[in-house]
Amino acid sequence: MRLNFVPMFAPGWWTVIIHYSNKSSSSNVSDSIQKSSCANRKSLRFWLFASILFLLVVWISILLWHAAGLYQLMRQAKQLNPSDFLHEAPSLVHQARNHMEGIYWGMLPVFPVADALTWIPGWGKPLSQIEPLILYGVALSRGADEMLQEIAPALKSLDGQVPSPAWLAQLANSLLEKNTSAREANGWFVEASIIRKNIHPEWFPERWRTIWMQNEALLSMAEYGGQMFPVLPSILGGEQPRRFLILAQNNEELRATGGFISGIGVLELRGGKIVDFDIADSYAVDNPNVVYPSPPEPMAYYMKAGYWVPRDANWSPDFPTTAQKALELYALSTGEKMDGVVAFDQVFIVNLLEALGPVQLPPSQEKVDSHNVMQWMVEAWAPDSGTTDDVWWGKRKEFMGLLAKAIQRKLSESSDASTWLKVAQVLLKNVQSGHFMIFLNDGNVQQVLRSLGLDAGVHPGKGDFLMLVDTNMGFNKADALVDRSLVYTVDLSNPERPVARLQVHYQNHALPGIPCQHHAEYGDTYESLRQRCYWNYWRILTPAESQLISSQVPAISAEQLLIQEPYLGEVIVHSEDTAWTEFSGMILVPVASSAEFSLIWELPSSVIQSSNDGNLYSLRLQKQPGIHSLLVKIIVRFPETVKVFPMENGWKKLNEKNEWVGQVEIVESIEELKLLFR
Repeated sequence: MRLNFVPMFAPGWWTVIIHYSNKSSSSNVSDSIQKSSCANRKSLRFWLFASILFLLVVWISILLWHAAGLYQLMRQAKQLNPSDFLHEAPSLVHQARNHMEGIYWGMLPVFPVADALTWIPGWGKPLSQIEPLILYGVALSRGADEMLQEIAPALKSLDGQVPSPAWLAQLANSLLEKNTSAREANGWFVEASIIRKNIHPEWFPERWRTIWMQNEALLSMAEYGGQMFPVLPSILGGEQPRRFLILAQNNEELRATGGFISGIGVLELRGGKIVDFDIADSYAVDNPNVVYPSPPEPMAYYMKAGYWVPRDANWSPDFPTTAQKALELYALSTGEKMDGVVAFDQVFIVNLLEALGPVQLPPSQEKVDSHNVMQWMVEAWAPDSGTTDDVWWGKRKEFMGLLAKAIQRKLSESSDASTWLKVAQVLLKNVQSGHFMIFLNDGNVQQVLRSLGLDAGVHPGKGDFLMLVDTNMGFNKADALVDRSLVYTVDLSNPERPVARLQVHYQNHALPGIPCQHHAEYGDTYESLRQRCYWNYWRILTPAESQLISSQVPAISAEQLLIQEPYLGEVIVHSEDTAWTEFSGMILVPVASSAEFSLIWELPSSVIQSSNDGNLYSLRLQKQPGIHSLLVKIIVRFPETVKVFPMENGWKKLNEKNEWVGQVEIVESIEELKLLFR
């Protein structure tokens, strides 16, 4: 008898088979080995399946534990009042970071699988959002954790008090001087901002979308606030006092960056504190003893403007350009040099008072809030005698200074953390929607603002681009009653020579019966300035190298223009010194009626970009500041032989000619649309 050891390898186990060598019973031994081998294989399969099942249960349990922990932290945070939240924030965010990183490592093997299944109808788009959502959470939590761990001692020192802008400015300044991990945290916030561009909430399942929408404002605050933190000292006057030129724009008389500059003032920040804030009539800044430059040609021609004064500085739709021109003209008028520009319109004032609550105005201590401020301003503007005269002209805008001082007092006296959070949210929302704009003569600040899309600049991007810019040249407030909408058709049937067609429609809701007389005339009431015909100098901004093919623009008779010369519908093309091509002209919209014009132009072939997944047509729509919203209908015609994959929900195929239609109401300044085809 000979004893043999036969090692047989299987994953995770070694099996030793002992058998006896016996010539007379070789067949029995062979049968025994086969039976043993079969039993071992069954046992092996069972234990292998059991092990996989066990690991799967453990994996799912760990993921659920992290998800539940994250959910509990969110509930806990919502239940805290703002002061307690600031004290607990470092601990809560650190725990959230650990849970997010646990979810990330647990889901890492799933990402390739989810990406491979994006073709599944109805499930592909939600699956494609798993990876960017988790990566966004990880980057945001890491940035917040790095930042809060640094400022944790300072937060505890508040002892339940509300952090003021001055405290924030001093804190940011001290952290940056130490070159601490605040800069590393900023890198994570930048990473989060980049990742967020790949997140499409409209692709989420209903419950996910609801949760996202409920927390989107706070996520935005964290993302933008983290990136703005390093430049807070520069903005808030933490390093040195900052003096801003204030431009109060009236969006009922629309101009390129939001409205006619009705008021001009000064805001001074020192160590995060407002030490001076006042606004007065923009006409009061004019200085008859200086020589002003010539105004833009359309203003000189249609409005007979003889010189370019500060109240007309906002001709360029690119706010950084307008801001620099305003600083130049203000310095020419007053001899004062400012560090930056802050511009806003009435929408911002309403939103700010909604966050702050009512303010009291001396001497009567009248209460003004978000509900009555618009009517209060109209009544404060109106002449006491019922007629406009020289005395009224000099006092008609005194209400702006009263309101500015009342808001300054309210901000200085506020000690409620929830109020400051609301104010911060209002600032972000209004910057994003074009009702509040800021410019600083500081390259680092401007770079951060531009990277966040908060500089109110005109940036056409790499694909197609469209922006309507209206300038009210009627010496009135008709924009209060004017609606506008666009129909934009792009023909890509020949990708080498894409063609665009734009129809712009205006509706004037003013009461009928008012003649179109083009001259500067004040009525006895503010409402009479709204009830007017609409003289509008329009501009269409398109990608550089666009070529106008044809246009249909209604003519305006000589009797209806201040210059007493007819406008025959000509379109001016301008493409020098800008990153875009501009088409411009005039249109008159009488009261209680509508008007429209249309243009056709050839787009550069670069509006179609090649990618690994096929050809990409992208369109960047930009809304003019001051407009509440802009309705745009888009029709894109593709070659009949290609298959189209919309990157957003809402697109519909029109017919067998491979035309796709979508509609968007632009509320924030920028809307990006993408269609993939191959």
